This record gives sequence, C-alpha cells and structure tokens, in this order.
Amino acid sequence: MFPGFNSEIDCAKSRFHIQTEVMAAPEPAILTLVYREGAIINRVKQNYQEALGDNPMEEELRYLAERQHQGVIDEIQAEHGAAMGADATQAEGESLEEIILQYLNFKGVSEPDR
Repeated sequence: MFPGFNSEIDCAKSRFHIQTEVMAAPEPAILTLVYREGAIINRVKQNYQEALGDNPMEEELRYLAERQHQGVIDEIQAEHGAAMGADATQAEGESLEEIILQYLNFKGVSEPDR
C-alpha cells in the first residue's frame, strides 16, 4: 500500500501541514489531518469499505485519497483567501459514491444498471 500524502501550504501568514493516509482494518478509512503550528486543527475521515468492498484495488484507494487530500487543501486556500489549486477537487456535498462513479468514468468503466 502507498504511504500517503503530505503537503505544506502557506495561507494568511500561517503554514499548514496536510497529511492523508489510508487506514486498513479494523476501521478502513482515508484520514486527513490538518496541522497548524504543530496542533491538529481539522480532521476528515471517510470509510471507503462500504463503497469499494473488502479488497479495493490500490489504484482506487490512491484516487480517493488524492481527491480527499486536494479537497482539504482547496478548502483551506478558499477559507484563507489563497489561490485555488488546479487539481481535481471534491465538490461540497459530493458523496463517496459520486466520487467513485467519477473515478470509474475516468477509467472508462460504465456505470452499473440500477
């Protein structure tokens, strides 16, 4: 499994460290922590097992983790007046299922019949 993502960004005279990791059982989740001056100021945790099943592919996990990581960065930048990033972001209110469908479309897999 990949190690995760770490980013440092400067906004409004503050430096933020954003750390995202994929956690395995017993609580499978993508966890993003935001630090400012060494203290955790925000935490985003999303269970991926419900949508991807018990044995998700590493590529699927990486995609979801990157989206969550970049979404948190974009949120910080928007809150503190910095320029928005050019990477794909998670829209406000976008569900995990919608993100996965976007990933499948990106990979060229058609949406299952409902």
